[in-house]
Amino acid sequence: MADDADKTEEPTEHKLQEARKKGQVLKSQDVVMFISMLFVFATLFAVSKMMALNIKNFSLDIYKADLFLNAANTDNIIVFVSSLLIKALITFFIVLLPILVVAFIAGLIGNLAQIGFLFTFEPLSPKFDKINPVSGFKKIFSKKTVVELFKNILKIGVIGYLVYLTIKSSVLFFINFPRGVDFIPLLIEAKKIIEKLVWQVIGAFVLLAAFDFYVQRAFFMKDMRMSFKELKDEYKEQEGDPHIKGKRRQMARQLAMGGGVSRVAEASAVVTNPVHYAVAIKYEHGVMKAPKVVAKGERYFAELIKKEAEKNDIPIVENVELAQLLYQKCKVDDFIPPELYQATAEVLAFVYKIKKKKSLLS
Repeated sequence: MADDADKTEEPTEHKLQEARKKGQVLKSQDVVMFISMLFVFATLFAVSKMMALNIKNFSLDIYKADLFLNAANTDNIIVFVSSLLIKALITFFIVLLPILVVAFIAGLIGNLAQIGFLFTFEPLSPKFDKINPVSGFKKIFSKKTVVELFKNILKIGVIGYLVYLTIKSSVLFFINFPRGVDFIPLLIEAKKIIEKLVWQVIGAFVLLAAFDFYVQRAFFMKDMRMSFKELKDEYKEQEGDPHIKGKRRQMARQLAMGGGVSRVAEASAVVTNPVHYAVAIKYEHGVMKAPKVVAKGERYFAELIKKEAEKNDIPIVENVELAQLLYQKCKVDDFIPPELYQATAEVLAFVYKIKKKKSLLS
């Protein structure tokens, strides 16, 4: 097993797919919480009148019950209390059922939006690492645990501060509200304050959820990183897969038909990542205004380009950052953008120096 320090390469699609089968996926719980909160609060506002009406009717039933119990005999009391309990249960379900259903659906949406449909028992299977005390202590004092603690403190702090500001801005209204008058304006004001606080909390959770997603993605991609040896082993393993071989032959034909591989022969140099990307660049001094990309490929296509370069004695230069930028910023037949002139010039200068030495030796 490669040490974490050796795992410097980005994960392949195959590695991510294998991890997914084991239930290892990128997921932010704060995103799920935000979506659930948004749906639940929206439902509360939508059905608040219906909920208030049911609670009001039940309150009247309780008031009537008090009058009835004082005047009724024992037999009637048992029947009446049973009826009241049934009404209480019905009111409870009418008030809470929409919220529970919406919360459940929102949770499903939050999970499906992030990971799609995934059904696996792999995370539940017994593993030694789960009961190994050394692994347990490492998890407790890991960087991820510290970040999670910081996030929880941040959430509590933000929500607490919003509640404090809301109470501070509203306390005088409630203190100065006249006694013995209609309390409806008091309820209306309280409703406005609660709505304002809810939307402030939702707004804060947008930022908190976005931050959590970014953090979870960083940790997930770090956990999925591969060593150079793992990349080579995976490549060799897939080389022997008949399905992969057939697919690659098809892709190679498509690349050849597009002139990709054949144009490597006209390149001045090939810049590599070294495993992920290969970009063939061409430059003719005094003829071209800037170097041009004549072929580029990722993973398997990168291997094809490197093999073609070796066959045509085209220098291959390893420059991780430049290869990535050229691949991302340039299409085939695009000139190199000005911000990459310096780095590309250094590569070409190195290539010309090698060619000059070879010509002197020959």
